[in-house]
Amino acid sequence: MRQRTYKSLSIVFWFGLSCIWLWAGSKSQAGQTLLLDDFETLDSVKRWEGDIQLSKGRSSHGQYSAMVRLEQGRSQISSNKLPQDWRGYDRLLFDIYCDREEVSAITIRIYDAVGGDLGIAKANDYYEAHEKVVVQKGWNHIEVNLRPLRAASGGRDLSLDRIRRLLISAARAPLPWTIYLDNIRLVTGQEGSQTASRTQPQDTRTIVDNGWSTVRQVARPEEVPESLVVTAFRKEAQQEFDRLRETVRAAQLQGIETIYQERYLVTAELGLQIRPRLAWFNNDEKKREMFSYIVESCRRGRLELEDKIQGIDRMPEADDTQVGDPLIRPFPPLKGRPVKDSFFLDERNEPMMILSLHSPSQTLQRFFATPLQHIESYTVGGGSRWTIYDSPVYAAFQRWPDTHRVGWDGWCGHLIRDINSMGGRKRENIVICLESPHTRQAIEEYIQTNIPKFHANPELLYDIEAYELMYICYCERSQRCFTNGSKRSTAQ
Repeated sequence: MRQRTYKSLSIVFWFGLSCIWLWAGSKSQAGQTLLLDDFETLDSVKRWEGDIQLSKGRSSHGQYSAMVRLEQGRSQISSNKLPQDWRGYDRLLFDIYCDREEVSAITIRIYDAVGGDLGIAKANDYYEAHEKVVVQKGWNHIEVNLRPLRAASGGRDLSLDRIRRLLISAARAPLPWTIYLDNIRLVTGQEGSQTASRTQPQDTRTIVDNGWSTVRQVARPEEVPESLVVTAFRKEAQQEFDRLRETVRAAQLQGIETIYQERYLVTAELGLQIRPRLAWFNNDEKKREMFSYIVESCRRGRLELEDKIQGIDRMPEADDTQVGDPLIRPFPPLKGRPVKDSFFLDERNEPMMILSLHSPSQTLQRFFATPLQHIESYTVGGGSRWTIYDSPVYAAFQRWPDTHRVGWDGWCGHLIRDINSMGGRKRENIVICLESPHTRQAIEEYIQTNIPKFHANPELLYDIEAYELMYICYCERSQRCFTNGSKRSTAQ
């Protein structure tokens, strides 16, 4: 009897524990939402600084939104009267509606008590998504990752329990500009339908994760509705692309040069396969424009080749006992090309025009030189913003004060870089003095270690050793070097 009682109690215990787990799991999955502002009452307008008023014309949630008028001298709105404890939430969400046809960009700033409010905080001691929010016609749904919410300096995370101000700016967008703002909220987990914004498949969605942003549509590209007219244009464009591709193959079989017609195949693939996957092109207006161009250009290229195959467009008379040069000669091996009168020379000692892309695309190398034809070694500064932390220059910068540039007070993208430059890990400002003996010794070590590896590139034509050397240091040593150099130049 006692064993039955224990067994029954055990079953009840595990059943109850399972119910708790299920309840906790469903609660976690449902998530939580903290409404910052939904602009449903006149009190909302009073919380904001800037040209803002309630509007019933557009809304993503409820009946009203905020109509925001942005113009020169008044290109931002902000509020320090929103809930200030953002702990426990992993993302900030809000919506912007725009009537403008062109794509524009908006900046978000968030201030906390550690860095100070607007007008008090030091430069970059706040969160800033500088022009990371893409806004195009229609509803735009923005998500800002809060874990972590990194200060623009890269030196710290914002204190989510002491948020002071949310600011939205469009200083560099074409002004004046009217947008509609709605449903600003904090969310963790899966948001419930009661607080979620209304969305359509074609709406734009921007996800901002500190220095990175991703732009897409609410639905996957193939799920975004397309009009019957545009679908017909798409089908015709694909048919003309296929016909041109077949005609190119036929012409090549006959030994006819096709490179000028092949370019239409490349642009057609961009218009049929790549751009429709991007949010700012995946709409009826843009696709009708793209598909119409594909139809026209591919048809034109096909007819040009068919005329040559049929003899309507006669080929120039040539010695058929010899193999002639191609219409566009391929590049010779690039490394070590001779130079004359500031031009690199080909195998005929004729000047070369070399165009390459910062792209590893093999397809595009049919039209452009290999991207390996040059490197950017930045050897003058002992590395770039991408490699500085692995360079001897960084160790010298950490150890010797005279390696620090004096008089610097603005943006520096090179030598080496500050926290405002694009790309690379940015933990601190690293701007150097080139005249410091310690800097020069570190640069020499960098060159000895890295240049042999760089120059082993078999296609290397030239090496860019530095950019923008006008970033001059104003230390006493640099000033003496400048003065002495000027005197020598004047004497000569």
